[in-house]
Amino acid sequence: MIAFLRVWFFSFAIALALCAPAGAQERITDFTSDVAIARDGTLTVRETIVVNAQNQRIQHGIFRDFPTLYRDAAGNRVRVRFDVAEVNLDGRPEPYTLERITNGTRVRIGEADVTLDRGEHTFVIVYRTDRQIGFFADYDELYWNVTGNGWDFAIDRAQATIHLPPGASAIQYALYTGPQGAQGKDAQATVEGDTIRFVTTASLNPREGLTVAVAFSKGAVSPPSNADRAGNFLRDNASTGAAILGLIALGLYYAYAWNRFGRDPQRGVIVPLFAPPKDFSAAAVRFVHRMGYDRKAFAAALIAMAVKGYLKITEQHGVYTLTRTGKTGTAAGLAATEASIANALFNVVDRIELKNTNHTIVSRAVSALHQALKKEDQGVYFVTNRGWFFGGLAILAASGAAAALLSEDAAPAGFILFWLAAWTAGTSHLLMNVYQAWSGVVAGPGSRILNFFGAIFMTLFAAPFVGGLIFGIYFLGLSFPIATLIGLVAQGMLAGVFYRLLKAPTMAGAKIRDQIDGFKLFLDVAEKDRLEVLHPPKVTPEIFEKFLPYAIALDAENSWSRKFEAEAAAAGIGSNQGGYVPGWYSGPSFGRLGTAGFASSVGSAIAGAAAAAASAPGSSSGSHGGGSSGGGGGGGGGGGW
Repeated sequence: MIAFLRVWFFSFAIALALCAPAGAQERITDFTSDVAIARDGTLTVRETIVVNAQNQRIQHGIFRDFPTLYRDAAGNRVRVRFDVAEVNLDGRPEPYTLERITNGTRVRIGEADVTLDRGEHTFVIVYRTDRQIGFFADYDELYWNVTGNGWDFAIDRAQATIHLPPGASAIQYALYTGPQGAQGKDAQATVEGDTIRFVTTASLNPREGLTVAVAFSKGAVSPPSNADRAGNFLRDNASTGAAILGLIALGLYYAYAWNRFGRDPQRGVIVPLFAPPKDFSAAAVRFVHRMGYDRKAFAAALIAMAVKGYLKITEQHGVYTLTRTGKTGTAAGLAATEASIANALFNVVDRIELKNTNHTIVSRAVSALHQALKKEDQGVYFVTNRGWFFGGLAILAASGAAAALLSEDAAPAGFILFWLAAWTAGTSHLLMNVYQAWSGVVAGPGSRILNFFGAIFMTLFAAPFVGGLIFGIYFLGLSFPIATLIGLVAQGMLAGVFYRLLKAPTMAGAKIRDQIDGFKLFLDVAEKDRLEVLHPPKVTPEIFEKFLPYAIALDAENSWSRKFEAEAAAAGIGSNQGGYVPGWYSGPSFGRLGTAGFASSVGSAIAGAAAAAASAPGSSSGSHGGGSSGGGGGGGGGGGW
């Protein structure tokens, strides 16, 4: 008998142990909400949340999420106020923090270094919110998600008391229970004058809630005035307002800067000229004409140095090699800008390949030419007004920062915005290279095969960066309304336009640019009869080679080479008759493409090779019953921490 009692007692103890966790499960035992509606429509809400804490998910306290961003029936953004007035725990004030979440605010109650005792605890949150009243033709209405449908815990009992404004009477009401979108009726309501009470008749599972709707007589709550609507519109669209104001400010700023400092002087009459401006190298002609530096200026300078006999260009298996001939720069008549390249390339060696392994030397030469051109010509023949441009970027940055801070979730919005700005700048540079590569393909019939694979490689290399740009824009669209996004993108485009417009030639530069355009007419005009009256020089092999670097610098190499090819053929010295062969170049392209195809492609090919060689390896890169649980204002949810 004693043995039987021992076995029975042991089994009973095990059963109690197995049943204990169920009784000690963390849950909300009571959720009571008291809502008072003021005449101005403001709600004062007192939520009393009784929880059973077992130091599982509720260790330090609970958090309550409250949505502050909604969409109205027309799809417009509505931002409501949420001001916490009081937070208590078991009858005493309790520390809390407010955190931004995707569509609202989280009230985190408790302290990280304090652990709650196990058992029941009562949390009280008092807050105020506005813009929760719906104004209809025959009544006004509060459609209110009492508990929210985002709680991690079951709710044993939920109740809500709605206090209407003085003089108001309830016309109709509705209630809904269950998960988001459900129309359960596990609750009941009682009406006592201007007070309506709702209480659930069954427990709510996690992610289920209680929603109520009360329609009451009109006039008890004052509808928003025109001034209120205007203020609400600005509040709802604060980030868009920041973007639009930024766009207006940026446009006015750049318009002033351009009108004051960026207007070009009056252009003169352009007449054909048969020589470049005196003492201007091919690289300087391109630099002044474009009012900026690019890689083709370097290619034009190299070809000019080769034509002058200072170096020879050899092409083998697509690799270009530069070999110094032994002729000094002075003897070759190198310009100062060309001499800067010579000093950088051949300071130690007499021969260098335009390959990535020589990126240190090649990048030094590219930088030397750029600096020499800036020192010689920038500020003399044109000004960039770069300071005014960067001032506009500061406006753009401030507008973007304001839009991010006024968005629903400032931290990720700001991060994505400024990451995307940097990514866009890099991707734009890559796309420019892709454009230049494909321009080389279509420059002339012969050059297509020569540059096609390089253009394909550049396109494939840029594709992932474009994908990243699209990816970033998509996520930026999740953080900002479309109107905000349009405003910010428009600012970026405006800055890009004025980056070029703010550049302006000086008076001296305007005269030089007129001369350059006149010289380009001679290089570019294919119809001989149009210039014959001015007695242009014959396009002999010497003249062709002398002006070829300038034609490359002015993107006129195709017309210039065809003009020479036509005159050479008429004189019986065409390259296809074995007459003209460039002495400064050795390689298969000339024989394969002929004079026109070779001249059309050599500049872009050398520019591309030099640009690749200069880069270090790896550096590129409702109350009517039509509502549901979860509908209306309020809502949210919460959990423990």
